[in-house]
Amino acid sequence: MYACIEEQRKRVKVGSFELNKIKIGFNEKLKQFKKVNGGTVLGNISSTDYPQTVKHITESIDEGNASQVTINRPNASSNRKQSLANIETIKGTDRDEWPMAMFSEGGKGASVMHIDPSDNRGAGSKIAQILKQQPDGEKIDFSVQNNGASIQL
Repeated sequence: MYACIEEQRKRVKVGSFELNKIKIGFNEKLKQFKKVNGGTVLGNISSTDYPQTVKHITESIDEGNASQVTINRPNASSNRKQSLANIETIKGTDRDEWPMAMFSEGGKGASVMHIDPSDNRGAGSKIAQILKQQPDGEKIDFSVQNNGASIQL
């Protein structure tokens, strides 16, 4: 998905086998996308406050899920049903979805990860607060910053 990948190779000897150990890091500039509203940054969610949510969004975008999403609050309930269908509940966790149910891109095919309820609900509340003035139909870019330390929207 990203054109430039910084790659470091290190030869590692394990017993009588010699392996190539590969460490791949994305160049931060590759993950910065144009923001809505003429380049305005609407807000930020930090991995310090919401580590599991930021990790899930980052991994999901890296795996090819949408980084640009469209607000569609009326379909949130339907999208949530679709994305969580056949995903078991685990006591003491929430099922976090990316893209979130409030976006047109959410629903069937969304990535779902079990995470701590306070992390999930806190991040969801913060994102909803950041986007409360944005109308349905508005496109929002989620951009991973500082190698996964935060998500800018």
